[in-house]
Amino acid sequence: SSLSVERVELPRLRLAFEARRWRDGKTRLTSVEHPGLALGMPSCERLNGLLRGMPHALVLFSEDGDTFLLLSALAKPCRLHDPAEALNTQLLVARSAPGWE
Repeated sequence: SSLSVERVELPRLRLAFEARRWRDGKTRLTSVEHPGLALGMPSCERLNGLLRGMPHALVLFSEDGDTFLLLSALAKPCRLHDPAEALNTQLLVARSAPGWE
């Protein structure tokens, strides 16, 4: 017999996700607190590159294909820019940013 996941709760984050069928017919874990967004895995190399510095981020997608990142408010997302490579950017989280504690 197979088991299915109907609900995932993240009590420390006060978030819950429930299995719901989307317009495309696929069942996804959809956010209760953020209607229209579902958990997903990054599918492009560019997004994977941006996420390397944020291992605790949750990736959410809308039915329209928009991508959202859910991050803890305990760390400030920062963008690293290398002047030698104008198009190359990396993201990371700064846990000791002034005024962010």
